[in-house]
Amino acid sequence: MPKHPSLTSMQTATKNYLVFAEFKTMDTQQQRQALPVDRLAWCENLQLVGPNSLLSVPGPAPALAMIGGHPAQKLFYAYLGGVDYEIYCSTDGSMYAVNASSGTSTQIAPTATFTNPDVTVWQSAALLIADALAGYCAWNGSCLSQVGGVSPNLIVTAGGSGYGAGATAAITGGHGSGATATVQVVGGIVVGLTLTSAGTGYLAADTLTVTITAVSGGSGATATAKVWPTLPVTPTTLAVYQGRVWIAGGRVLVWTGTAGYDDAASADAYGFTTIADADLVHQITALRALNNYLWIFGDNSVKQIGTISISGTSTIFSIITLASDVGTTFPLTIQSYNRLVLFANKTGVYAVLGASVEKLSAEMDGIFQDINFAQSPVAALNDINSIRCYLLLVRYNDPLLGYPRSLILVFQNRKWWVASQGNSVAAMSTAVIAGSLETFVSSGNDVTQILESTTAAVNILLRTALSHHGKPWMGKKALRAATAQSSASLGSMNMTIDTENGSVAANYSVSFPITWLNALGQVVNWVNRLAQQVIFSGTGFLFQRAPASGTGIYLGLTLSGSFTSGYNFNNGIVEYQETTALASKVSN
Repeated sequence: MPKHPSLTSMQTATKNYLVFAEFKTMDTQQQRQALPVDRLAWCENLQLVGPNSLLSVPGPAPALAMIGGHPAQKLFYAYLGGVDYEIYCSTDGSMYAVNASSGTSTQIAPTATFTNPDVTVWQSAALLIADALAGYCAWNGSCLSQVGGVSPNLIVTAGGSGYGAGATAAITGGHGSGATATVQVVGGIVVGLTLTSAGTGYLAADTLTVTITAVSGGSGATATAKVWPTLPVTPTTLAVYQGRVWIAGGRVLVWTGTAGYDDAASADAYGFTTIADADLVHQITALRALNNYLWIFGDNSVKQIGTISISGTSTIFSIITLASDVGTTFPLTIQSYNRLVLFANKTGVYAVLGASVEKLSAEMDGIFQDINFAQSPVAALNDINSIRCYLLLVRYNDPLLGYPRSLILVFQNRKWWVASQGNSVAAMSTAVIAGSLETFVSSGNDVTQILESTTAAVNILLRTALSHHGKPWMGKKALRAATAQSSASLGSMNMTIDTENGSVAANYSVSFPITWLNALGQVVNWVNRLAQQVIFSGTGFLFQRAPASGTGIYLGLTLSGSFTSGYNFNNGIVEYQETTALASKVSN
């Protein structure tokens, strides 16, 4: 009788399929082999616009402006006199206003003026600055006013009549000198004065006189001027809230009077107080006016002021403590995000939710452990692909790449991912441009808009979880891998099959090869003038398959590449066979 093969020799190993899809977030809190398949170990320059849609982000635009010889320390956004500006603060103490449209820069102050300024805007008319070296200051687009100078808040009390071009204004009186102003005339009436030099040497009690002189004809115009106020604090932070300027330094909180940002008259309910609460451990680190509250941040506390009122010559308010065990020393991380107030410290990103404070960034704990806080984190907002995002710029000591780089942690609707727009980015700010939130950065001497260009290539990096696929005792051998994706542009892509034993490169490309045929159905090969073959490829949806290898208990994928725009990753699949139980490393 014929001999039949044994049952064992007739068996065919069952193929299994490990699918990476329905992505919820990037998660660095857990080890890669501890992640479920719907969480990503790394997701860089790919925005989670949907569970099965990871869309590549735009790249940085060309530099808008260069401030040569003045390295960037901070950027702020300001809308002044109908112009969007990026306020460029240098490490050498100088400050510049960069037109966010044209890139034209105007010097606000020379070297050694400031040390660590905080900035806000008063009614789109004046840039207000708090700085421990320069004190409380204001810039009106023409000159900087500070202690000893004249306030830019020149008020026309009567416009007169009959004035023509060339009318002049003289500011006299007091102990100082050098204050000058120009006159604006419309229809023969003086409608405004612009301070062009604040002068020096003026004292707080000085009385100033403004004389407006016509070149020919014109009379009756009058105006007032006053000396810039001296405050009982060395200021480090400020905010505009309910028609007042609130200024802080140390534990002291100062508020201006009802007559404006330069009002230090007690009769106008100007005042100051010292916050003695024990949970304000060292000092007030930031004042911010957000969501109808004035926020007072310390390094270990969060407080707020709501409604204020006036009783006689006093300003009345209550300070409410929201947290006595968390705060921040990084003022530029504080942002309003979808009615939440978000901020970051050395342990993560937090949100003020009603009267409580909650950590949002547990998934980013693995990154926070490798941040170099010698470069202070900075936050901004951006409408990326029409989705409002909170961006946190940090200096990251990348343990896999082996060198430090600038990394942007991105939060959107309870999801986390990361972006990179240059390895040396040190300063960042939000700008409101044409109703959209945009982001500007500096890597040294430049002002550059990021997440903007659809023609600038960005490097993408995607690492899935390492999954045992429900069998942590069984070895697995990868056979093939597949990805579902689409692209509106051509790009390059590399893929590796990953196990706990290492990574093996897969033969992979993201393109649609286009084959040219002649009338006889023969393939036509195209060459350029250097006799090099020209490869044609298209764009669109692609289900890409590739042979795979690699053996281990845990399997995963890594994709890396460079695309200009429009790349969209949907899911990944690994086909494998089970091997020996409880065997991880491959036998020699």
